[in-house]
Amino acid sequence: MADAITHISTITPSTSNIEFTGIPATYDDLLLIGTLKGDDTTFYTPTNANNYIRFGNSSAYWNAASNYNYVQLYDRYSNSAFLGYQHNNASAGTSDKIVAWPIPGSANDGNNPAGFWMYISGYRNTTDSVGIGWQLFQGGISNSTNAEEIVQLSAGTLPNTGTIAALDRIYINCGNGNFTTSSKMSLYGIKNS
Repeated sequence: MADAITHISTITPSTSNIEFTGIPATYDDLLLIGTLKGDDTTFYTPTNANNYIRFGNSSAYWNAASNYNYVQLYDRYSNSAFLGYQHNNASAGTSDKIVAWPIPGSANDGNNPAGFWMYISGYRNTTDSVGIGWQLFQGGISNSTNAEEIVQLSAGTLPNTGTIAALDRIYINCGNGNFTTSSKMSLYGIKNS
C-alpha cells in the first residue's frame, strides 16, 4: 500500500521568499508545515499585506486579479490588551494574494519563529465549479518592546476559470527584510486512498 503522506521538499530560506516549484500532480492534496521568522525590526501586523502566499502554475502566477476568495480571522494582543480581529481580507472578500502573518521580526526580540500550517485541497482541480481550497493557521509571540501575540485562521478558495492549469508552485513572501535561517517550510503530498 502506498503512503498516504509523502514528503516532497523542505526549504530553509535565507532570502525574502520561499518558492516550491515543480510540484508533482500525483497527489490529491498538499500540506505545508513549518516555522517563519523575518529579520526586519517590526512585528508584522494583520494590516501588513507585505507577507503573503500565492499559488501558481508553470505558465503564470494567479495574481493578476482578485482571484483569492477567503475569510480571515485573527486574534491580536499587545501587552495583554486586545487589539482587534478581522473577518474579511477585503471589502469584497477577494484579494490578489493570501495575507500571511504573523511573521515576527528579530530586533530586540527573543521570540520563537511563528508556527505555520496550510492544507491545500484539490490542488490539481481545473473545473469551473469547485476550484482549489485551502485552510491556513499561524501564530506568533513577540517579546520585543511592542510585545504582541497574534493568531490567524484563514479559509478560502481559488475559483478556476477552466483556463489555468493545475497548481505546480507555491510562493511565500516576506515583505520586509528576509526570512531568517530559523525559518523552515516543508511540503507534503496527501493521497486520499
